Amino acid sequence: MPVCARGWLRTLEGNVSDPSVAKYKAVVADVNAILYNEWAPIGCVGLLPDDEYEAYATRVVSMLVSGAGHDEIADYLAKAAASITGNPLPVTSVLPVARKLVGFRDAARTIAL
Repeated sequence: MPVCARGWLRTLEGNVSDPSVAKYKAVVADVNAILYNEWAPIGCVGLLPDDEYEAYATRVVSMLVSGAGHDEIADYLAKAAASITGNPLPVTSVLPVARKLVGFRDAARTIAL
């Protein structure tokens, strides 16, 4: 992730101040791991780069910071998967993943975005 000259980490959702960078990266990595191993709309677990879904992970972290629940996250993941694959995906199919991701909400909400 590129760092701006003032020491701010630039993300898809805004800036993260320096003291929070390590925490932000850790939460994004945890969310990315779940997306990679359990959501994986392309279905190529282990064959794609580890950061294949990092852009989606940063969005999920932003949603968690905002207090999103599993229904909102499941809706986002279903729409994202449909845009990736071109096939509609029922929200119910991603609810188990969304429920796991909501487990990171407390950690995400301590990040200063």
